[in-house]
Amino acid sequence: MAEIVRNPASDIAPQAQSILMVIAQELETNIKATARLAIAIWLIGPLPMLLANHLFIKIDPMVTASHAVAGS
Repeated sequence: MAEIVRNPASDIAPQAQSILMVIAQELETNIKATARLAIAIWLIGPLPMLLANHLFIKIDPMVTASHAVAGS
């Protein structure tokens, strides 16, 4: 009589899938939080400096806009 061999990977697959889903949700939350922090820092630091340079050094508005978007 042939013995039925169970595949241990089939028992782990649903658990691994649920763990990966939790990790993906946490990663998505962390990415959103990181993006919000980066935008807040940009609004506090570089953007006011760029606008002040635009006003007081008389930089062309298109140059100011490109520096604000590209970060150079």
